[in-house]
Amino acid sequence: MTITLIPAEQCVEDAQRLMEWRNDPLTLAMSFNQKPKTWPAFWDEYREQYWTSGALQPVFAYYEGRPVGFLRFRALDIAELPCPNCDISIQIAPKERDQGLAVPLLCEASRWLRERGIQAILAEVKPENAVSSHIFTRAGYSSWGSFIKEGPDTEVLRYVMALGSSLGQSDRSHQACRVPQPDRDGP
Repeated sequence: MTITLIPAEQCVEDAQRLMEWRNDPLTLAMSFNQKPKTWPAFWDEYREQYWTSGALQPVFAYYEGRPVGFLRFRALDIAELPCPNCDISIQIAPKERDQGLAVPLLCEASRWLRERGIQAILAEVKPENAVSSHIFTRAGYSSWGSFIKEGPDTEVLRYVMALGSSLGQSDRSHQACRVPQPDRDGP
């Protein structure tokens, strides 16, 4: 399965596609911010907040020529992780769920980020989002505990992927991502 990552553009078409996916009921239910996005406010958010991490621009994931997912990265500076590090946010297109795309998409994102010098990736998942927890684990991420997210006090499960062996563990990303098995995808 070949997933291709293509940089998102600051254009209305990309913003509208993302807003449509983001407002899907299951995606909203598993999001930390469950308020639906509205136009034109999302257009402003998209242009002003999605391009703030230098070389870590958001990307759309394509499979067999069609857009199947979206990835957003934000540069972080977490001292406990190898630097540079970033977080990852993944959305699978609602009509592409349950096609086994999420694990290969995360594996391709790991490769893409490694090429850009990133040493560790952090993912945050709501405890009730068992599908995403399973997918991150299948893609080689390790549990990194939980904490209470500021703002709306929400428990968050954290998963981390070391893109080297800097966390005192073997580099599982190569093994987990070499031959991903079909899996059920969630939001």
